[in-house]
Amino acid sequence: MIFGLPPAEVAVHGTEGGGPGGKHELYLICEDIKAFVAQMEAKSIVCEPIAERGWGSVSSIALPSGIKLGVYESHHARPAGKKKAAKALVKTAKAVRKATKKAVKAVKKAAKATKKAGKKK
Repeated sequence: MIFGLPPAEVAVHGTEGGGPGGKHELYLICEDIKAFVAQMEAKSIVCEPIAERGWGSVSSIALPSGIKLGVYESHHARPAGKKKAAKALVKTAKAVRKATKKAVKAVKKAAKATKKAGKKK
C-alpha cells in the first residue's frame, strides 16, 4: 500500500517470507539514489552499497548512534499532483499569514479605539 501525503509518502511492504512479526524500517525517499550516495561520500559519510529491491533502489547511512537510516529511490510512479499539492500548501500558508496579520492589525485597532473611548468618559 502507498499513501500519498503531500509532500511525503508512506508505504507499507510485506515481510520477507510473508509471516507475522518481521521488522519495521524507515526509509527516506530521494529522487536519485546514485547522486545521493555520491553526495554523502563527498562529505565522508559512508553509505551501504546500493541494492535493488522490487519497490526501489536502497542504501543506508549510519547515524552517530550506529542505527542505520534507509534511503531509497522509488521504482513506482509517484502520486499524481505532488507539485500542485506542494504549491497549494505554500499558497495556503501565505494566505494564513496574510489573514493573521490582518486580524492582529484589526485587534490592535479595536483595542486602541476602546482605550480612546475609555479616556473620553
